[in-house]
Amino acid sequence: PMSDNQLLDEIRTLIIAGHETTALTLTWTWYLLSQSPEHFDKLLNEVNQKIQGPEPKFSELEQLPFMDQVIDETLRLYPPAWLVPRKSLNDDLVGNYLIPAGSDIFISPYFLQRDPNVWERPDDFWPERFANEDHQPHKLSYIPFSAGPRKCIGDHFSLIEMKIHLCMLIKKFKLMPTKNGPIELEPQVNLRNKYPIYMNVYSS
Repeated sequence: PMSDNQLLDEIRTLIIAGHETTALTLTWTWYLLSQSPEHFDKLLNEVNQKIQGPEPKFSELEQLPFMDQVIDETLRLYPPAWLVPRKSLNDDLVGNYLIPAGSDIFISPYFLQRDPNVWERPDDFWPERFANEDHQPHKLSYIPFSAGPRKCIGDHFSLIEMKIHLCMLIKKFKLMPTKNGPIELEPQVNLRNKYPIYMNVYSS
């Protein structure tokens, strides 16, 4: 059996890494779609064409390429794990920088995924950038789930969860922003907005 400390660590991981990250990504997805009616309509049309019932079948989730692009673009702009801590196991040299063994290293997907040297129109919500695999930047330029042997173990589960959510809600509801405070990021453990994002809900 787990010790009390191990059990608490597991619960913290589920809440912080397994729930809040997905919830925040969906918040940003709805916000971005509300700011881009043409992308909302494009996604709604895809869902109406590919999802036959009120709830998607697992096989149907694989037939939603534009939804994949919308989620990828949201994760690019607002990765919930905006800062990834690591510790160097050995001395290393990155460019001209010596990294001694045991150093704390912080990698920021948020800044990496908005780097204008890597991404065209880096601050725009442009899901279609992910449509052409032949023109994608280096795979390590897009790491919302981190990368390597310590990549998030729940990445596929999270993506499926978000697609089910979007399929079920977009067929019924259209969310439009009401008067909100500005978008002012508050980078805590996960990437939040400093102010609540309120939406008016309409029937699709």
